[in-house]
Amino acid sequence: MPNEEQDLLQVFREGDPEAFEKIVLKYQGPLMGFFFRLCWDRFLAEDLTQEVFLRMIKAAQSYKPSGKLDYFVFRIARNLWIDRVRKMGLRPKPASLDKPLAEDGDTLGSLLSGDSPDPSALASLGEEARILREAMKELPRGAREVFELAVYQSFPYKDVARILEIPVGTVKSRMFHALKTLKARLGQKEENEEGKRKKA
Repeated sequence: MPNEEQDLLQVFREGDPEAFEKIVLKYQGPLMGFFFRLCWDRFLAEDLTQEVFLRMIKAAQSYKPSGKLDYFVFRIARNLWIDRVRKMGLRPKPASLDKPLAEDGDTLGSLLSGDSPDPSALASLGEEARILREAMKELPRGAREVFELAVYQSFPYKDVARILEIPVGTVKSRMFHALKTLKARLGQKEENEEGKRKKA
């Protein structure tokens, strides 16, 4: 039996724009955080988040629940990110955000404006966060995706595997690699910072 989250997309498909408003409210922050920590570019994160919702609107008519809506949303996000990486340097044709979600309904653009969370607020301005951010940039894409989904989005490994469409063993391996790399980079950077302080 579909849960409430799955019903929201089904209800939207049947013509209720409020159902999609609830989806936007639930996933806008996590998606912006997801993209921001992959690219560290606020405006790109906003663009990609909007594109996820546009893709969801297009896919709504053929949507068939096969699990939690989380999987569906983040699979779209991950595939969109892969597409963007492949086309890096090419500016995609902007999609219209002015088309109403349904007759007399709000537009996607209006839902994403105003009180939308600022992805830059997701990254603390503290020194440790800055060091972590720099270290994460050095992770391979696969390891960074696993780290993002497992740590920041709090998905269990089996759910990460489902979203990324890889075996659980691969998820564990990439997480091990990510943690090992981050620990080494953080330790190295902290030693460098300590050395600079002693010399000052």
